[in-house]
Amino acid sequence: MELDELKQKWTELSEQVEKNELLNRQIIIDMIQLLGNCSNQNQYEYTQKDVTKIFNAIQSELDEAKKRYNKNASQSGSKFTLE
Repeated sequence: MELDELKQKWTELSEQVEKNELLNRQIIIDMIQLLGNCSNQNQYEYTQKDVTKIFNAIQSELDEAKKRYNKNASQSGSKFTLE
């Protein structure tokens, strides 16, 4: 394959990835907003311990993702549970 063809393939792939990343970012933002909607204690029952555990898990994953952008790769990928 010639250099121009490789460059074109890379450009097409990166444009597709960018579109998917934009969609994924919006989904993440939407889910965080939905989580905020669950704060109404007249509609939902939870403890402060539950809230702390949820937000600690979210913060931990955000911190891990941020590290990857700083070339400090980490592969935690832990799954969240309330138990």
